[in-house]
Formats: sequence, structure tokens, C-alpha cells
Amino acid sequence: MLKIEGLTVKRKGSEPLRGADLTVETGSICGLVGGAGSGKDTLLRAVCGLVRPQAGTVEWDGEDLLHGRDVLRRLVSFIPWTREGVDHMTVAEYAEYCAQMCGYEGFSARSRAMEALAYVGLEPVAREMSLDLGGTDNRALAFARCIIEQPRLLVIEEWETSGWMERGMTPAAALTEAAAGGTTVLLSSSSAAAVADFCTHLAVMRDGRILLSGTPREFRTRMSSGYAWEVRVSSDADRAETLLSELPQVRSLSRSGGRLAIHLEQDARPEELLAYLVREGLPVTHFARRTTDLDGELQTLLGPQRKVVSRSEA
Repeated sequence: MLKIEGLTVKRKGSEPLRGADLTVETGSICGLVGGAGSGKDTLLRAVCGLVRPQAGTVEWDGEDLLHGRDVLRRLVSFIPWTREGVDHMTVAEYAEYCAQMCGYEGFSARSRAMEALAYVGLEPVAREMSLDLGGTDNRALAFARCIIEQPRLLVIEEWETSGWMERGMTPAAALTEAAAGGTTVLLSSSSAAAVADFCTHLAVMRDGRILLSGTPREFRTRMSSGYAWEVRVSSDADRAETLLSELPQVRSLSRSGGRLAIHLEQDARPEELLAYLVREGLPVTHFARRTTDLDGELQTLLGPQRKVVSRSEA
């Protein structure tokens, strides 16, 4: 089990991670979802030892990943968004080199390398130069390396660039199979919809923190539970935005012209909110539950936050 507590990373003029907490159960596939600057890739690189945090802990079954290079090499494999391969090495030579780095020798190294290349469908290009592969095949080569390394924890950066294994099974099927064999997968994505069908867990990040986590089913249940609503006004949109932002039952809101997308707290009563807007004299022309996809729901939920001030404090 991967356990992250209070992970904080500070850089000059920024703090990409601000006390992130996350637990990933063994054999699960966890998708870190967030926009640019949310901190998801910084978190992945901290887990892999590529970024040094200023505070917090990262443990795998009680073993410290932040201060144990041997533990990292033994347990973790990382697929970055950058290119895989080594200059002047063919695909087969690179795979065999990876096998040798894992302790295989001679025929065993070559055999292990070719098994991994066959699994990801790269046998037809085994004699090509590793750095000359196209984006799809290059991503497949990175996964072949991870197959050779047999990690307990597989970390994948920027899933949207993972259009790999076009000759064999789909990447999602490969990860599902790896997880069934006991490998834990942690990956980043800018789209929840892109990973929800095969991830067993989603964690939504913004501003260096994990704000929401749960199974894709739990997220979809929230979508259909009536918490996301749309309000339209024919005028006074600025005033409508101000009034809504002051209500404690409004968790977040975003606005486009006279349309306001709001996310309500679980115990909110939408009919009372509508009655309040009408009493305040706002020209409400539409007030209804929003029909949206998973990414649309998260955009509403994590949209521009407004300071919540109770009317008694205002």
C-alpha cells in the first residue's frame, strides 16, 4: 500500500504541493486528475524520488520511499512523458540493457527483453533505433521496460500521451492485467473521463492539494445526486454571482455571461435557494439540475472558488 501524508514541495515563488495526502491500496489503479499547475505531476515525481519535498512522508508498506534509493529501485518504475530509449541502441538492445540492469544475464536477459517487446507489440521494430520510434511505439517501449523491471508500484505521467501498444492490447487492458497481478498503478491525467473506465480510484487535485477522492462509481453517483445546478438570469448576473457566493450551501460556482454553474452541499435544498433568489428580485429564467459528463461535473465542483460568507457575518 502506498501512503502519502503531508507532502509539501516548495520552489522559488511557488508551492506546487501543499500538504497532499493520499492512500492507494495494493493492486489498485489510481488516477490523479487535475489541470495544469494542480500539482499532480509534481506528486508523481516526488513519489519516484525525482523531486525532493520539504515536508511529508511517502511510504510503501511502511518502507520510506523518500530516503531509500534502494527501496525505490526495487519497488518503483516510472514512465515519464519524455522519450524512452538510449542513443545508438536499437529497441532490442535497449530492452536487453534494461534486463541486464535488473540482474538478468546472457540468454536470460535477451529472452526477458524479447518477451517484454512481444507483449507490447514491438517485435516488428526490434531492430530500429530506440530513439527513432514514433510517439506511440516509444510509449510502448517505456512500458516494456516496466514489464522487465516487474515493479510493485508503476507510476505513469500524463496519461493523455499514452497512446501506446497499438499492435497489442490496449494500454487500459494492460494496466488492468498488471493490477490483477498485484502491481499498483498511479497515473496522472487532465481528464477524469479519460481514465474513469479502468481506474479503480480517482483523486482530484487543485492548488497542490487533493480535494476529492473516491471510486469512479462514487463520482458518478455524485453527478446524478442533484448537487450540480445551473442558474440563468436575464440581467444582474454580477449581483446573482455575489448573492450565490455568500450562501453557505453553495460549495463552488463558475460563471459564463448570465449562466452560473453551481455545486451545492449535500444537505442543500435547491427549492429554498431558488425562492431566495426570487425574493431578492433577481430575474431568474432557468434553474435546473445540470446534465453533464464527469469532467463537466468536476469543472463545476473545482471551478473558481468564491469565499463562503454566511449572511449573518456579511
